[in-house]
Amino acid sequence: MFRLSSWCNLGLNEPDFGFGKPEWIVPTDGRIIPPTVAHFIYLTNYIHPSNGEGIEAWFFLEEKEVQVLESNPQFLAFASPNY
Repeated sequence: MFRLSSWCNLGLNEPDFGFGKPEWIVPTDGRIIPPTVAHFIYLTNYIHPSNGEGIEAWFFLEEKEVQVLESNPQFLAFASPNY
């Protein structure tokens, strides 16, 4: 079972705290992911410098689930994985 949360169009990239609007919204601070976030997928707005607007998906999965996605050509046709 996976949980999905969409942060798209919530206006999270609109506030300006005196140093400009944020360019990138991420659902983590880069530390170890707590167990309550495992099996979670977050969707966020993304503005690509050359392609325009899009959606960025943050997957918090176990290693074995990541390996399944990395070997799935249908998934990779729509994704640009970065690690």
